[in-house]
Amino acid sequence: MELNSFYRRNLPHFTPENVVYFVTTRLAGSLPASVANKFRQEHLEAESLKRRDPNLNPEMLRYLSKQFIAKLDKVLDQCASGPKWLSQSEICSLVRNEILRLEQEESIDVWCFSIMPNHLHMLFTLREGELSRIMQLLKGRTSFEANKILQRKGAFWQHESYDHVVRQNEYERVIRYILLNPVNAALVDNWTNWPGNYLRPDSTVM
Repeated sequence: MELNSFYRRNLPHFTPENVVYFVTTRLAGSLPASVANKFRQEHLEAESLKRRDPNLNPEMLRYLSKQFIAKLDKVLDQCASGPKWLSQSEICSLVRNEILRLEQEESIDVWCFSIMPNHLHMLFTLREGELSRIMQLLKGRTSFEANKILQRKGAFWQHESYDHVVRQNEYERVIRYILLNPVNAALVDNWTNWPGNYLRPDSTVM
């Protein structure tokens, strides 16, 4: 199967009420404190820049957003320290099932995701409601159950998540980026072999 054969007739319907989000979130403690603080500061500076200059070129802001997530992703893939709880099959299945459960219960359409050892990428349409609610539900439910499996207490997910609003002409590229993450991290040779990968079943991929 080839990712670049995803047919355009299967693209989600884009309207102002149907925002497509590419979300990245990671495990608590998955980065050394110094590295995590550096990324947090970069993110805060970008947000501050948007507030200070509302006339700033939106294309530049989108570019910076994509670059930030790509850099964070690369560091997470290469990080040898920190927890890798999502690589445990029981926890990976837990997160996978909860994402799909949210699709049934909430106003989202899940297009794809990749559950990496220490972080998660998701692409979904939010038909109505708030992105923060979706992430709170996902993190709250999975944190409780995962900590039971691990027989531990404390934060499971890092509090912050990073999101990027996806335009229609970016859709296929983002799908490839997400599903090829484990290949680019040298975890598998083919994206279909990664147990944490999911592509919507009614998507046409050949």
